[in-house]
Amino acid sequence: MTTVENISSVLTNSAHLLPKLINPFTDGTDAPINLGIDKIRVGFVLDRPWYRDREDFISDGRGLKAQWPITEDVTLSVYSSFKKGVTRGFLTYNPSRLIDPHGITCANWEETAHSLERVASLAFDHFFHFSEPLENFDIYSFHLTADFGPISDMERVMRAATKLKPFRGVKPRTYLGHGGEATETVYFKSKRMGQIRIYDKAKQAGLSQPVLRIEFETSRKFHLDDGTDKVGLISTETLDRLFRSRLEPIIQALKPMERYRVDEILADDCDRRTLIELCGRSYMAERHVYPPVSQSYKRRLRDFFKKYPYESVEDFFG
Repeated sequence: MTTVENISSVLTNSAHLLPKLINPFTDGTDAPINLGIDKIRVGFVLDRPWYRDREDFISDGRGLKAQWPITEDVTLSVYSSFKKGVTRGFLTYNPSRLIDPHGITCANWEETAHSLERVASLAFDHFFHFSEPLENFDIYSFHLTADFGPISDMERVMRAATKLKPFRGVKPRTYLGHGGEATETVYFKSKRMGQIRIYDKAKQAGLSQPVLRIEFETSRKFHLDDGTDKVGLISTETLDRLFRSRLEPIIQALKPMERYRVDEILADDCDRRTLIELCGRSYMAERHVYPPVSQSYKRRLRDFFKKYPYESVEDFFG
């Protein structure tokens, strides 16, 4: 299945996706078309002599790294480091690529756990000496992902994303697309909590339909605080809880599937009056005419753009 074929099937809720989609969110929260884990990183203590073949690794100055092709489409990244008298091994890979190599479908926890067994076996056979059972592997990070589409107004959603405050004291970082005309990615990064990314998946993956991805990349400190620092402590219920606590508030704030239309604005007396005045002032400004602005209009305009997160008159009619 090609990427374009996959996104078409996703957007029509085909049988290809339905087994993956178990929506943990409450009523009133936009339902994703895709939900699950996109990437995972685990670690464990190594036993002497640590490596199957030291020559398979190269140094990056802080540790040793190597790669192994799990399939034609998925690569396992292997790493080791020595810290506080202990040598650890780390495995990083994308389980979603194993279940859907050319699409965007994410892996659920059962699929991720099953793939971890396979990946750990590869690491044991080709790279590391270790005796820890899989359930005792340390969770260092995974990417919890929710996709929404088709998005009718991606620019509105990305603008709204820049106003979020998912982590205290953390400001958004934005990245513009080709030509610098529109925001394609908004990042929020916390050393303790991890990282939240909100981006246009269609631009990244070359999809034919507009798809928004909201992704929470956890951190080791987060898992230690949360009590989910071992593979054996993770379950489907754990992921559902994290989706609800970490992603659902963002989804509710963004309302990615919603589009404000002019007829909805016109149905509200105050908003209608503000829009008419806004259009009139915009028309006059194009002709270099600038009538005085009252404090009342400034307040109404501030409330108006909080309710409708656009930046220009053209956005309402585009």
